[in-house]
Amino acid sequence: MARKKIVFVIVEGPSDDEVIGTMLSRMLDKNEVYVQIIHGDITAQHGVTNSNILAKIGTIVQNYAKNNHFKKSDFKEVIHIVDMDGAYIDDEHILEDKDAAKPIYS
Repeated sequence: MARKKIVFVIVEGPSDDEVIGTMLSRMLDKNEVYVQIIHGDITAQHGVTNSNILAKIGTIVQNYAKNNHFKKSDFKEVIHIVDMDGAYIDDEHILEDKDAAKPIYS
């Protein structure tokens, strides 16, 4: 039997993990793939833009692979799931505090 491939999934938090992890485990053949889910809202990190998001995700995957002794060929696919909280809020309802160290939600 061939070695299992990794389906690497990045989700925002534990509730996303619970729902998506369960769904993926049911959909994918456990004999062929191992689903690895990590948490982190990459899009909300300071300095992340649409021009560097792929590089940021690449760095996360490379660090995971290095820390766990995996090679590029061990991965089947990488999935980054983002939620759309606030995506449809009019700009007039968004306040920017340039002194805030991290996003503030209310």
